[in-house]
Amino acid sequence: MATADGNGLIEGLRPFIPPGAYQMRLIDWKTVMYNGRQPKVVLQLAVCSNGYMGTPLERWYNATRLIGKVGRHGGFAAPGSGDLLFEYVDITGNSPRRSDRINLSHLGDRLLLGHVETVVKNQRQRVRPIDLRYSVVRRLEKATV
Repeated sequence: MATADGNGLIEGLRPFIPPGAYQMRLIDWKTVMYNGRQPKVVLQLAVCSNGYMGTPLERWYNATRLIGKVGRHGGFAAPGSGDLLFEYVDITGNSPRRSDRINLSHLGDRLLLGHVETVVKNQRQRVRPIDLRYSVVRRLEKATV
């Protein structure tokens, strides 16, 4: 039986916290090839709100292609109409000249507001048992303090 550690973390499972808006900070990012063919950028975030302080969550984005090494701090090109570019410009107020020149380290010194949702179904649209549900960040924006 899995047990919670008080931060919404269950050993061996992805983190779960109640849906809502939470203050967060960027910890790191990586690039991955999802299912071996879909390029993705993954932001690794930590919740900075009371009660769930330090809970790690992720925000996944589509990429048009990956550049260079795949993994931690890998290069990528973002789709011009994708969420990554929209959220980056909204948060930083800067529009990159090219979609393959987005500097995610600019997000590291900012307080972010992450909108968290619960994943209820798997990729085959089967409803997950309550104990196997987990949280993801569906949208990021600049936090107002």
